[in-house]
Amino acid sequence: MSNNNFLEIACDIAERYIGLYSPESHKWDWGEAVLMFGLIELYKKTKKNSFLEFVRKWMDFHLKNGYKMREINSCAPAISAMELYKILNETKYLEPVKTVLQYLKHDAARSVDGGIYHFGYSGYKFASLWVDSLFMFGILLIRWSEISGEKYGINEFGTQLKIFSEKLENSGFFLHTWGWINVNQQPDIFWARGNSWVTVALAEYVRVKMLRNEEDEYAEKLLGRHVNMVLSTQDKDTGLWWTVLNKPGETYIEISASALFAYGLAILYNNNLINIPIKKSIIKTVKEIISNLDRDESNRPIVKGTSIGTIPGNFEHYAKIKTKKDVTYGIGAVLLLLSEASKIPI
Repeated sequence: MSNNNFLEIACDIAERYIGLYSPESHKWDWGEAVLMFGLIELYKKTKKNSFLEFVRKWMDFHLKNGYKMREINSCAPAISAMELYKILNETKYLEPVKTVLQYLKHDAARSVDGGIYHFGYSGYKFASLWVDSLFMFGILLIRWSEISGEKYGINEFGTQLKIFSEKLENSGFFLHTWGWINVNQQPDIFWARGNSWVTVALAEYVRVKMLRNEEDEYAEKLLGRHVNMVLSTQDKDTGLWWTVLNKPGETYIEISASALFAYGLAILYNNNLINIPIKKSIIKTVKEIISNLDRDESNRPIVKGTSIGTIPGNFEHYAKIKTKKDVTYGIGAVLLLLSEASKIPI
């Protein structure tokens, strides 16, 4: 299998999905945002207009009908708005970007030390930091600095990364939340998808810092610890990851997290950002995800094995979360991985 096959399979997955579902049926939320991000990145590699058009119609629908900034999950769709602006140079796509930046700068509730709470405006009762946020607002902040040249986004992410890691990190892995009302959250349980958001956000951060000829020693040391832990928990037989990282064999292999871990590693590999050997780990993950695709009656590939939306909890809670096929963010994660891995020579 060549890396050209990675793009072919990604296109097959995407074409099946967009042929079944309308852009307008997709909400303004984080899961849909990951799907659209995956389609955008696949478009960049293939220049297939159907992928770009699906994202554009989704965005235009919400620009026309309105969207609400209620929490950090509402930030993630602006990632695709930013990318549409970059590709199409249409200023209307700057509106969601500016809305999110306004929210993050002035309206989002924060902890005493400035950490951006996952939920709501100042005074909202569920005051907590969620590891998911590092991706949901982080990718926009980081890439906005890359696109615009402004300092705010990259600097704010660096600040948030340190605040979040001081409260959530344990030897390279991150807990799901800090300050959450659920008393059943365990301090030694590490949820895979939460940590895979970190892998991607960290990889993007160090990539753009490099492009700006800037360094962040704190982030680079954190990256080393994190990647070592990610690689140490990769299942040796499958090349994938268990939904509770430090309880191998006691839960189930989870596809969206596995794809995101490998996607983040592929960003690091393709940009020569880390000295740890990671190529074999990435390719093993890609091949296993491809081999585990389901097929419909027309033999078209379906992404399966994605755990549904997950709130913080104890080990038993994570173990009981169900998996489904055709989940937006599972598809998006796989498209991101296959697009990035297509650049790796094998």
